[in-house]
Amino acid sequence: MTPSMPRGRLPDLGPSTSRSSSQSSGWFDALTGEVIDQLQELEEPEPGRVANTPAAGPVVVTAVAPVTVVPWTFQKADLRYPPPPPPNPPVFTDKMDNAKVSIEHRNGTCDPCVLFNSSRGCAKGNACRFCHLGNHATGERTKAIQRPRKQARDKYKSVVQKLLAQMELNPQADQAHEELQTEARKSPYVWKLLQGYLDGIDSIDNIDLDPPPFGMMPYQHMPVQAVSTPFPAPMHQSFVHPLGPPPHLAIPRPLYSR
Repeated sequence: MTPSMPRGRLPDLGPSTSRSSSQSSGWFDALTGEVIDQLQELEEPEPGRVANTPAAGPVVVTAVAPVTVVPWTFQKADLRYPPPPPPNPPVFTDKMDNAKVSIEHRNGTCDPCVLFNSSRGCAKGNACRFCHLGNHATGERTKAIQRPRKQARDKYKSVVQKLLAQMELNPQADQAHEELQTEARKSPYVWKLLQGYLDGIDSIDNIDLDPPPFGMMPYQHMPVQAVSTPFPAPMHQSFVHPLGPPPHLAIPRPLYSR
């Protein structure tokens, strides 16, 4: 076991290391040659890989085209999958182009559509043969609606609910549409009942059967009465007390008179 050398001190190579400059340069050249030979052996490929490696050919310089970035654009929806249907039937508010209905409406002989005047609207649109032009105020509908007997009310409710269920399944069905219009014209009570169902009123007790007075606004201002304030009297006129003169100006009277 060799003794350890103190740190920071070079080892003593002895007399064998003291050589001339020519001998030291030859030793350095030999060491450099050995290092170069070892590096060349490491860079040489293996024999098995030389056969599979293609021969090195001339280097061809190719120009690379500049890359263009296409900006993002809105993509159209895939028409193979249609969008889901709306939860409620659409509300149609367009006017009719039927010339016959327009003439009858102008003459006051048209049949108004009971579905169009509701909040749900008429699903048939312009294909409906009933009038969609509005303003069908008649004398019969402006009167107070008389409530029929309970047996008749139950019958009307069952018929209206059945026809509405058929229209929910097929809004374009002509038979249910015609029967519903016919039932609504039997009495003003059925018309009002159908309007309540279409507007989402479940109970008939919540339906107002009394029509509002014709020509009245929902809110009317109270008449304003003009209050006349008298102008103050001129300064040159004598002021007259309404309750008589004040005590210091009143004529003294005796307490007891004879």
